[in-house]
Amino acid sequence: MENVTNEKNIDLRNKLVGALIGLVRATEGNEYMVNEGTDQLILDALAGSVINEDFNQESVGTLLERILEEKKRLVPNCFYCVASCGRTDDFNIKELEAEDIETRELKLGILTRLQATVSHPEPSDTTTIKSFYRALYAIGAKDWSKGMLEEVLGELGELRD
Repeated sequence: MENVTNEKNIDLRNKLVGALIGLVRATEGNEYMVNEGTDQLILDALAGSVINEDFNQESVGTLLERILEEKKRLVPNCFYCVASCGRTDDFNIKELEAEDIETRELKLGILTRLQATVSHPEPSDTTTIKSFYRALYAIGAKDWSKGMLEEVLGELGELRD
């Protein structure tokens, strides 16, 4: 039974991270609409994505609802578009399996470092928040070079120092 629960937690965590990436994608071009509530949601969801003894499936469901509502606020037309481009869609973490091993490891390293760093910043720390947005975007990016991913990982490392 414990193994099934752990698999469900991993699936929920992956769905939450994918939704976060979709939210960050929705902010691109809409930066003027991003506010402290958006920033706090990013922090809350990142903290909620850490699987530990405090991981709460019900809380993840609430976070997913909040992310959906925020995306609807940022890009309302995307929800009614008949020719959806997919730009603001949630990211499917399983897509990382198709990446070469080095790229996949870099992206998973970014996620791990994000989760380790999330307990430190406040929404008013704009430099850190912008780094979080960029890091989440990088995880879902298909065309970023390994050098760009290494740069993001290094930026996150500097935030912890």
